[in-house]
Amino acid sequence: RRVRKLFGGGMRQAGMIAAPGLLALENVDRLVDDHANAERLAAGLDALDGVRAPEPDTNIVVAHTEDAGIAAADLVRACKDAGVGCVEFDEHTTRFTTHLDLDVDDVDAAIDRIGDVVAELA
Repeated sequence: RRVRKLFGGGMRQAGMIAAPGLLALENVDRLVDDHANAERLAAGLDALDGVRAPEPDTNIVVAHTEDAGIAAADLVRACKDAGVGCVEFDEHTTRFTTHLDLDVDDVDAAIDRIGDVVAELA
């Protein structure tokens, strides 16, 4: 019993834990698109005044807003109001993520909305 539990045999609802992994395996070809969208998003954010967004290695884009004087918490709140989801990393760093449900048009719309938010907050 002890060994079975060590290997996860005691977990309840293991299917709920496995479902995202199975979905990812079924859509692994989409990763190329997600990474391209992340590069597009990073380039769009990096073009905004006071925002630095290095080229991402994955589908996660990190934006630094210290030069614009915008706190990440304020950016996250304003982006949420504008319909763009993101997460605060630290005081001036915000994380954006591309995924299966986003296409190029969505990324372009997000860049426009974030640009409006940055212009308003700066």
